[in-house]
Amino acid sequence: MELTGGIGVVTCLVEMRLAPGEVDRVVKLLLTVVERIKAKTGCRACWVSRDAGEPGRIRYNEIWVSDTSFRSHVRSEEFRHVLEALDMCCEEPAVTIGELTGRTGIEYLRELRLGLDSDPGPDARPK
Repeated sequence: MELTGGIGVVTCLVEMRLAPGEVDRVVKLLLTVVERIKAKTGCRACWVSRDAGEPGRIRYNEIWVSDTSFRSHVRSEEFRHVLEALDMCCEEPAVTIGELTGRTGIEYLRELRLGLDSDPGPDARPK
């Protein structure tokens, strides 16, 4: 399955740690806006997940087709709810926003596993 369709995308990943009594409340809050966010022009994906190994940890993810659509979304009413969830964290959430470009998909993972990728990566380059 190819996620990006050969184009660059903007991702927003938020890792939150919450007090045990806040987890369900924050998940419910985020789930109230996930479908509305996914319906927005420019949104490729949006989801919330719980960490099975750490019960107080939640991950919130968004994927956008462009920086412009992501920036517009950040100023929206729906994103205000995401910020509200961040305010409930028991420690500062880890927020990673970036642009993904390049190869994607299971076939590319197979190529990497088999050593068929022509780019050896940054660790193999001379320093």
